[in-house]
Amino acid sequence: NMSVAVTWRVDPGPLSAFGKVTVDGNEDVPADVILNSTAFESGDTFQQHLLGRTQDWIYGLGAFRIVTVSATLDSARSRRVPVRIQVEESPRWSTEFGVGYGREEEFRAHNKSRFIGFLGEVRRLELLVRHSALEPYHVDITWLQPAFLTPRTSAALSPFVRRQTEPGFTLNRLGGDIELRHQFNRDLDASIRYVYEQVDLEEQSVAVEEISAPDLEGLYTKSSLIFGATRDNSQPLFSPNRGAQLTSTWKLSGLDLGSAYHFTSILLEGRLYREVFGVVLATRLKTGAIESFDGSGFVPVEDRFFAGGSQSIRGWARSQLGPMSGGKPLGGNGLVETSVELRFPLVWKIGGAVFMDAGNVWRQFEYVSIGELRYSPGVGLRYTTPIGPIRFDAARPVWDTESTWQFHISVGESF
Repeated sequence: NMSVAVTWRVDPGPLSAFGKVTVDGNEDVPADVILNSTAFESGDTFQQHLLGRTQDWIYGLGAFRIVTVSATLDSARSRRVPVRIQVEESPRWSTEFGVGYGREEEFRAHNKSRFIGFLGEVRRLELLVRHSALEPYHVDITWLQPAFLTPRTSAALSPFVRRQTEPGFTLNRLGGDIELRHQFNRDLDASIRYVYEQVDLEEQSVAVEEISAPDLEGLYTKSSLIFGATRDNSQPLFSPNRGAQLTSTWKLSGLDLGSAYHFTSILLEGRLYREVFGVVLATRLKTGAIESFDGSGFVPVEDRFFAGGSQSIRGWARSQLGPMSGGKPLGGNGLVETSVELRFPLVWKIGGAVFMDAGNVWRQFEYVSIGELRYSPGVGLRYTTPIGPIRFDAARPVWDTESTWQFHISVGESF
């Protein structure tokens, strides 16, 4: 046996820098708008990862179907590396229409139309119209400015009108919101949103206990500031099998302007996905708390927490887990939900699932007790489609006085 010693001598040469940047393929979007979304400037030290970051930032403008960012590396070992940005613009006008059916929403339909270039450059105007049994109508018009102040920040102004018919209340909402959203990286984004709305509550739709509440008004205004943050590296999009998602929302309501109620709420949720030998273990934990600043402690019914349903504790119908009065859910100021689910392939595009959900709603957060969690195991089938699985779940409570089976049909995973 012989051994050979090998010595590598590497001459990295001088550091290179970004050179001239050219833009090709743009027709309606000015080149300087695209160049303002690069993660580097000519003369900066060349770093390969900045090309990928630039591609993400340009995609973030929402005006392109294809974005390619490439460096021209030649044998001359020039210290200036030219960069080419090749884009293909999205249609200026686009619209999408969808229909579906779910056990809770029943027949549902939506239409979303978008116009790129409203008031110039990459500003967008979007119109969203939705209908279902839970939202007989929801119309939202959004004016969105990408790359507002920074390449990763967007600003949006959205007037809306909405009608909700939930098991515990029926109301109409008319208002608008202003939002700033910043994308720190591919996984992390944060937002701050101000919402002003007028709410018209149909008092006959709530429990008798609510009607006698001293602070209940049928017509009132709300002024709220909402902070949100999401870290999400779960993949793939519609049916994750790896990664995690963490979300937090903090709401402060009662910012003058005639706001009728004053309270703060926080909602935290974590989801984790792992795949072992083709079986996906999906888990989640969700908790929330609300604190009123008013003397009576009253919180509007639409801002309280509810549990039960296809996206919640599946052994109960929508909003039917928690405080009740006369057969109607009251909601509460304290919430805990958790789920463990195993997802596995069966045959062709059909998969199966077994799960255990647990949770409850309490009138006040200080009353939250792990010993009062309610449990519901269940089984399900999944049919894979390009827009997510069509889901059928069956679940029933255990160790409980209630034992009725609940069946859920929907599109998309429960979590």
